Amino acid sequence: MQQVIDGQRQAIHAFRPEIPATALDERATAMRVGFYGTTRMFDKYRALVVPEAKRLMATPVDIIRKKDEANFNQFDSTQPDSVKHTGDYKQMAAMMKTAEAMQTATQLNNLAWSYYENLTDKTDLNQALAWSARSLELQRNGSFMDTYAHLLYKLGRKNEAVKVQQEAIALEKKAGNDTTLLEQALASMK
Repeated sequence: MQQVIDGQRQAIHAFRPEIPATALDERATAMRVGFYGTTRMFDKYRALVVPEAKRLMATPVDIIRKKDEANFNQFDSTQPDSVKHTGDYKQMAAMMKTAEAMQTATQLNNLAWSYYENLTDKTDLNQALAWSARSLELQRNGSFMDTYAHLLYKLGRKNEAVKVQQEAIALEKKAGNDTTLLEQALASMK
């Protein structure tokens, strides 16, 4: 594993020297997490995942929202008025307003889903439930609600799980998205 990581690090550095070492470290950690999860080496997996989740959870929601606001304001100030009326600008502006929140929420959701898929210990699952709850504070969408519902269900909290899954379906229907997979998951929870 380490040889693969070192080889990739050297190749990336040779062809893209502008990429900072921290980005390479994050990539290496992601590779290790994937490897340990796939090979079911969960002690090593937890040792990498828990510090990352703690880092993501440490930043208060209001600070993340302020970062998003500052990033959007910087983006908006660099755009000419003639561009601000286009569909592309409006789409990009909408993404910029929640980019940091969405990134953090996605990372937490992915960690929580990974725990759901791979672990059975209630302590682990409750930890994942907390990560999932934070993802919903940052970005409430059907996919993240689905993760939360699955964790509730696995923890034996069936009624809560069904309610959250129903909310996820309603939210996605309102957005005009396909809800087939969410509905299948709901049926398996009943």
